[in-house]
Amino acid sequence: PGLRLMEMLLERGAAVEYHDPFIPVLPVTREHAALAGRASVAWDAETLAGFDAAVIVTDHDGLDYQGLAAHCPLVVDTRNAMRAVEGFADRIVKA
Repeated sequence: PGLRLMEMLLERGAAVEYHDPFIPVLPVTREHAALAGRASVAWDAETLAGFDAAVIVTDHDGLDYQGLAAHCPLVVDTRNAMRAVEGFADRIVKA
């Protein structure tokens, strides 16, 4: 669903990036060919602070979700990945 969500946001004029430690560059697919070649962005304070919002579509172990909440003003969590994050309830929306 992540690729479809990216397309939907792009269709509505959003600037869209992604981070996935297992997919550094999006491959060519039949359904989402226009997304091919996009590169995963860094997961660091400077990069995260540059976003208006983040949408969690896949819960990966080892990602610093506390840091995500600390640096990104809005996190839409579709996987309950933020369950252990403390102190940023006003920034997290469970979807």
